[in-house]
Amino acid sequence: MTDSPAFNTFGAVRAAYWALFARFHRLLYFVVIWLAAGAVFVLGVPELLERSIDGRSGFERMPPRALVSALGEGAVMIAASISTSIAWHRWIILGEPMDRIWPERTDIIAAYAWRSLVFILVPILVTVVVLVAMAPYNGGLIDDGRWIEGYSSAATLVILAAIARCQLAFAASAVADWELTFRASWRLTAGYWWPLFWGYVAAVLPFTAIVVVLRTISFDLDADPVAQSTIDNLASVIGVMGGIVCAAFLSYAYLHFTTGRPSARAPAGYFS
Repeated sequence: MTDSPAFNTFGAVRAAYWALFARFHRLLYFVVIWLAAGAVFVLGVPELLERSIDGRSGFERMPPRALVSALGEGAVMIAASISTSIAWHRWIILGEPMDRIWPERTDIIAAYAWRSLVFILVPILVTVVVLVAMAPYNGGLIDDGRWIEGYSSAATLVILAAIARCQLAFAASAVADWELTFRASWRLTAGYWWPLFWGYVAAVLPFTAIVVVLRTISFDLDADPVAQSTIDNLASVIGVMGGIVCAAFLSYAYLHFTTGRPSARAPAGYFS
């Protein structure tokens, strides 16, 4: 356990929200760029694909246009979340200005991406197992996309909060601190399971709840593609905002538990 003073969970969460709004103009800049990139998949690439198949309808339940749109938009928003999270990590920990839409160092991008992939797949696998196990007892609810969205979001939040002690590794990889792995993060935060658990929940829960509500509304607007797309894009932006607050919270936790590594800035001054 670290010899530093007790971790101020409330102060770190408060500072994480402040970090989002203190650089909100940069968030808007990032969002405009990434939504424009997403539009290429949502509008451009599927249209080309649809023309290239000579009017064939594609898969019965998922035509190529919808499939490429969904996969492309998802990939773009994951990239947006990674790039913005790294930017906020480096601003908080190193004081680096947010002047790049994409990190310059490919080793940082690669490390952050594969760690993100691990933390995306773990909740998905657990959620799938739980949903399959619950299927016989849920009747038609399990087939309702709105319920699946709520189940998966809640499960993801709880699982990631439960392993929040590992997640200092994200802040570490953003500043090229390769020694702080998932295992090292877990060891370093021994005795702080509950503070990090509730801190993570407080940082992400409001955004998760809003995204679930928006996705539920979007699900009911299947007949109005314009409104559905607008709400889906808004939900994606809210999700990126949640990722930023989470990144900020983990950055402050990193500064607390690793004073002087790699930055000499005193962490207590940020959220005391």
